[in-house]
Amino acid sequence: MGIMDTNLVLLMKSELLNKDIISRLMSTFGLFVIIGGISIGILSDRLFKDRKNLLLILLILRTVAFITMLVPITPLIKFSLFIFIFGITYSGILSQAAAIITGESISGVGKILSINMLLHQVSGMLGVLACNLSLKIFNNYNLVLYLVVTLTTLIILYGYLINKNKFRV
Repeated sequence: MGIMDTNLVLLMKSELLNKDIISRLMSTFGLFVIIGGISIGILSDRLFKDRKNLLLILLILRTVAFITMLVPITPLIKFSLFIFIFGITYSGILSQAAAIITGESISGVGKILSINMLLHQVSGMLGVLACNLSLKIFNNYNLVLYLVVTLTTLIILYGYLINKNKFRV
């Protein structure tokens, strides 16, 4: 949530959205995280025999969420779209990655899950730091948004190559 928090600061500084609207959007984000987590869990059990396909869809949607932050549209629409897409995919990506890891018949699943969770938290922390640095240097978050879009696109391509070539992760 680091990038979202820092985007809130930018929106408040630019006075394009007032604190009441931002508070409502953050509450809505929490609601979408819950709805997304439950919905993704149900979808993964009922419709996706291969959870990797659902994870790929979620990663693509997350990339789209960050791309919307770069689109020159009104801040309320831009941020609302971001909150909806990012919120719906937020807990689903982590849960699907965990389900894929635990579904593997390998030793050390607990260690792999722990590393997965640690990397998730560390990347959130680094995201906040990178956003703060980007804001100080460039007075916007575009550099960080480009980085996030690039990294998620590389992850999607890597996953595609693994599935295409049938390599084990």
